[in-house]
Amino acid sequence: MLTAESRIREFDGLRGVAILAVVIFHLLVLPLEPFLSRIGIRDALTLLAYGVDLFFVISGFLIGTILLKMRGISGIKAFYIRRILRIWPLYYLLLFIVYVTLPDKGTFTETPYWSLFFFIFNFWQSFGKGIHEALGPLWSIAIEEQFYVLGPVIFSILNQRQISFFLVICVVLSPLLRLALLHNTDIDVWRFTPARIDGICLGLLLSIFLSSSKNVLFVVKRSKYFIYLMFLLLISLIPSIILLPFNLWVSFGHSLIVLTFGCILLVVYIQCVSNKGVHFLNWGFLRYLGIRCYSIYLFHIFFRFIATAIYDNFYARLITALILILLFAHFSWRYIESPFIRLGRKFSYENTPNQTG
Repeated sequence: MLTAESRIREFDGLRGVAILAVVIFHLLVLPLEPFLSRIGIRDALTLLAYGVDLFFVISGFLIGTILLKMRGISGIKAFYIRRILRIWPLYYLLLFIVYVTLPDKGTFTETPYWSLFFFIFNFWQSFGKGIHEALGPLWSIAIEEQFYVLGPVIFSILNQRQISFFLVICVVLSPLLRLALLHNTDIDVWRFTPARIDGICLGLLLSIFLSSSKNVLFVVKRSKYFIYLMFLLLISLIPSIILLPFNLWVSFGHSLIVLTFGCILLVVYIQCVSNKGVHFLNWGFLRYLGIRCYSIYLFHIFFRFIATAIYDNFYARLITALILILLFAHFSWRYIESPFIRLGRKFSYENTPNQTG
């Protein structure tokens, strides 16, 4: 039987689904927005943009399994070193490439330059300050980095019950906070960290819950009910995004998305614990994309920008962007990401799994 700490191959496939959703939204849905609106499916396809929230839930769960097992300064040090080696090289490479290739440096960013280096520029974005479109995906990386900084501290000073209580409060209050911000401010809640942490918090809650073998057994025995719940939540998404008023969807509908993704992750975990697996999440193509999802996510808008500068034809731009994205992901994984991940593994967590690289 798997434990919460085991590496689950299906999670790679789940990340593959998430990155496919995000790329399809940016490369197909947004360029074809007028046509999709005319045929009445544009609102439903907005759900693809929430693939980033699936990343948040998965990340919260996987990192949570590490934070629960870390003990002492050496474990915290290993955590920070490995996160730096995993995140920083491609992040700063994108900043460098975009800045160097821009003919007009003034279009690079309206936010302070230093905020990009410290992963807090999303707060300026939330108040209307722009960055170059090729850097568009970086806001979610900033939120994850903020979580990586604070996570070990919180898990070091609080016990599991206190952490769980704190996380439940964050998940419950998130839709209310989004609603209050929408009604009373001009803040962009899509990129504002306090309004976007419920996905990560739910993933952390699941990691805490499933760290108990008793809880794992409880869930496995009732697996069919969780599967029914997952399908019920999935079915409810399209009518919800179409029928709910904008403010209610952005606040409470967003929470429905997060709850759905949390349930999906739980069902995938249950199936793996029961040695049943989820076969389509083991498809080679999905796992290939999931393993390379970080470079694909960071650079797919950049390559769309390059393709748009070269071609006027939509199909030529799409094909060119896809080829560049996949080629870069292949070489990035082989020559940049994998070497840094191997280097990071020299810094071991104390009694901690290796499943998040």
